[in-house]
Amino acid sequence: MKKDFLIIMFFIFSFNTISSAQVKNEKEAAKFLNFYCLELVKTIESSYYEQVEAAKLNNWETFMKKGSWIAGVAEVYSNLCK
Repeated sequence: MKKDFLIIMFFIFSFNTISSAQVKNEKEAAKFLNFYCLELVKTIESSYYEQVEAAKLNNWETFMKKGSWIAGVAEVYSNLCK
């Protein structure tokens, strides 16, 4: 789970560095948010398929970890991408 957190944090900060992450207008903000929300959906989809594979292998520990990860990403999505 710690690895997943580090990956998502790297992903978030790889878009722009803090010093250059300046949205200048509403159009740029909407464009960035749309892109970010799409990436969240891709992350959920990828994790879902990993969860399905874990279930096929009866790897319930991984299945549950992926489920928790999906729930966390889905919460971020529901808060930002309405």
